[in-house]
Amino acid sequence: MGITLVIFDDAHVSGNLNQHFDTSDGSVTSKHRAEQEARKRSAMGDDIKRLNAQQLQITAEINRLTELVKDYKAYKTFLDRLAPEAYRNAVQRRREIKLLTKERAKAEAKKLLISKSPTMGKSHINHIYLTKISI
Repeated sequence: MGITLVIFDDAHVSGNLNQHFDTSDGSVTSKHRAEQEARKRSAMGDDIKRLNAQQLQITAEINRLTELVKDYKAYKTFLDRLAPEAYRNAVQRRREIKLLTKERAKAEAKKLLISKSPTMGKSHINHIYLTKISI
């Protein structure tokens, strides 16, 4: 009885081998496809690692430059405190003139937009609409 069991197992194994060899073309192609997929996954993993490292480098550079800007601003504040009062007043006047110039240019552009736009015309409603958008 033990011998028949061994023979049955051998027959079962040889049957599996025969079945394997019969479909060897299919298993080779599926094995090849599986290897290609594994290579693709590995390549994608490598790309992800590379991109993560690149992202970390960029983040570190941004942080470094942010700290540098803070240092420069602190140094500028220090230098501004050392500057004479007349110089600080002149700088302040230049800033105010620059701001007023920008505001006037914006107002002129709005007037041109209202006057030259065929759909806007002289309608009071459209003027209010433009005012609300620009705010």
